[in-house]
Amino acid sequence: MIRERDRVNRLLEKKAATPKQLDDINGELEVMDKRMEAIRAQTKITNRSILAEKEPLIAQIAILDNQIKKSYIYNHVGGTVLTKLTEPNEFVGMGFPLYRIGELDTMILRFYASSQQLQQVKLGQKIEVLIDHGIENYSTMYGIISWISEQSEFTPKTIQTKEDRVNLVYAAKANAANPDVFLKIGMPAEVNFNQSISKTEAQKTKTEE
Repeated sequence: MIRERDRVNRLLEKKAATPKQLDDINGELEVMDKRMEAIRAQTKITNRSILAEKEPLIAQIAILDNQIKKSYIYNHVGGTVLTKLTEPNEFVGMGFPLYRIGELDTMILRFYASSQQLQQVKLGQKIEVLIDHGIENYSTMYGIISWISEQSEFTPKTIQTKEDRVNLVYAAKANAANPDVFLKIGMPAEVNFNQSISKTEAQKTKTEE
């Protein structure tokens, strides 16, 4: 339309067109401009309406993303599954345990020491862990004492003789490196926390999770 107006202008200069033709074209251009302004105004109103719905939609998407994230299982620590409490595709309620997991690269050994032996035990002390290897031999590993009970208790029933069970002892724990997963949960072992103590005097212990 603008090109047509320019062409009529050139023809008008050469007296090959009439002023009425130019007025008609200018009138049409004005009508078209008003229509375009109306369309722009309507578009702005539509855009504002769409943008007003944007924030609620973003909030709904965030809620759905959070629900999807909660449907996945994440372990906060690395380890080995020890016990499966559910099966695949089984429905369970919120908070229900799915499995037991343990870090088997480091095992916790629980042992007991008498009040006299306790004088030779301290936190951070390196100890010798003896595992049965055959009938008379031992496999030797090492651990670090990480916890010592502040209260005494009667010797647990795992101790063989009744005379030993009536004695008061102190529980302690040690962390033992287990790179080859040689130590197993519940495995009996002996702890030698003083090199001057013979192996027969070493305290009986067992590994824990």
